[in-house]
Amino acid sequence: MMKKQIFNIILLLFIPTILYSQNHFTRIFTDFNGGWDSQNQPTVRPNNSHNVVGFTWKGTTYSTGINNTLMNTLLGGATFSAQDFQAFPAVTSPVPNSSTYIGVGSRYGGGDGNISPIPVTNNLLTYLTDGMRGLDLGTAIFNLPSTTEIRYEISSINPASIGDGIPDLLITQIGEATSNLDTYRFVNASNVQQGTVFNVGFSAVPQIGTGHYKFYSPMATPPSYVASLYGTRPMRFLAFDWSDLGIDATNYMECKYFIQKFSGSSDIAFTAYNMRSMG
Repeated sequence: MMKKQIFNIILLLFIPTILYSQNHFTRIFTDFNGGWDSQNQPTVRPNNSHNVVGFTWKGTTYSTGINNTLMNTLLGGATFSAQDFQAFPAVTSPVPNSSTYIGVGSRYGGGDGNISPIPVTNNLLTYLTDGMRGLDLGTAIFNLPSTTEIRYEISSINPASIGDGIPDLLITQIGEATSNLDTYRFVNASNVQQGTVFNVGFSAVPQIGTGHYKFYSPMATPPSYVASLYGTRPMRFLAFDWSDLGIDATNYMECKYFIQKFSGSSDIAFTAYNMRSMG
């Protein structure tokens, strides 16, 4: 009996990670160099700012609403589901430590590698909301401390979007992945959990692209260039319906904040929501 109970506990701990690994993108489209398709241009390594214009998730291709004309071109006229995504503006700002870095495309700021003037600032939130609608993959925060969580305000959830199979949230991991777990949850105005707490080990999420980055330490003012980190990094993406996170007709009105708690090896370009899914 004791062995069975232990097995059940272990199974419950691992189910969220398994579910999240099934929610990954299988293809991504951005406006890098006039249009990048990760499936048809797998050897391209974007090295500057570029915005997500679309993605494929669970067999359906969606646009983010940034440039549907470009999506038509990249898909050769194939159909896609037009949506409208926007990066969440954070309510709380991450506090860096000595392992935290600002990562930007290796040609970001007008030149490759270490350039003058320094093209980044110490305001970390800038790199989670910049670009068109905040969906820039060419800027990110790497190695967010495990003591850090970022809180995003939920204005209101559109109940018609719950369980409709259309993605409501987009999550990014722009760096080397580990099995260390990030945690996502919703809370109400009194900080009481709503829905389900899920854990994500990004090493279980397939890579679908590679970017080329340079890095700066935000512990100095202005940030200092770190030459040893220059190079490529893998890209991984997840998307979720509200229902994947335990949100339903009984609790959606209580959701006031979405919270990401980081593992210490989390590398985030943005967290975004479908504007059609929220008021």
